Amino acid sequence: MEKINVIISIIAAIAAVVSAVLSYNTLRYSKRNILKKLDKKQQQLSDINIEIAKRYGLNYSPRGPINSLETKKRELQSEIENLQKLL
Repeated sequence: MEKINVIISIIAAIAAVVSAVLSYNTLRYSKRNILKKLDKKQQQLSDINIEIAKRYGLNYSPRGPINSLETKKRELQSEIENLQKLL
């Protein structure tokens, strides 16, 4: 009888872990959460564009050496594209 109780408790523990993992993934990849991340990334991209305009003027084109803002901008654009694919 005691062995059955141990087996049942082990099965219950495994079910609880599986349930927790599934709920975490559902929450993480929900449409609402993805849209929040997308808005946040787009706001950061807008801030970078404003900073570039302040530093270099409105006629700036990245033909010269790539600076840190351009690197951040490209990374954010790729992250935004990835988030849009998840939708």
